[in-house]
Amino acid sequence: PMTPSPSSATDLGRASAALAVLEELLAELGSEEARAADSDWVVVAGPPAAEGHVSEEERRKFSEAEQTLMMLQPLAEKMRRKCLAHARLDALKAQMREELKVAEEDDVLMIAQGSVASGEVVMQPMVQEALELT
Repeated sequence: PMTPSPSSATDLGRASAALAVLEELLAELGSEEARAADSDWVVVAGPPAAEGHVSEEERRKFSEAEQTLMMLQPLAEKMRRKCLAHARLDALKAQMREELKVAEEDDVLMIAQGSVASGEVVMQPMVQEALELT
């Protein structure tokens, strides 16, 4: 299993903190009825907003929520790319494991590298891609 890098642990911490702030802001912006509802989804337009009366405090909270979402976007994309790379690496390892008839507990990447070093060219592209993903 891959161990998280210090950067990914930091990214996860920043994302978690930002999401906590965002949840709090959205809860404060929601109507009393919406906050009382037992649901993961909240409608953020209560009667005052529907009537066109938006306080400066509501505007500030909305702006802060919007900034938090914008800050999360590149972080979410980075985490998504990491997840896709990890899934691709797992798929490559499974394919190499099948080709080389290697047991689950064995380090298939090391074994595949050894087979490439001993002249097995068929594994070369998979090993190269796997190494780039690690």
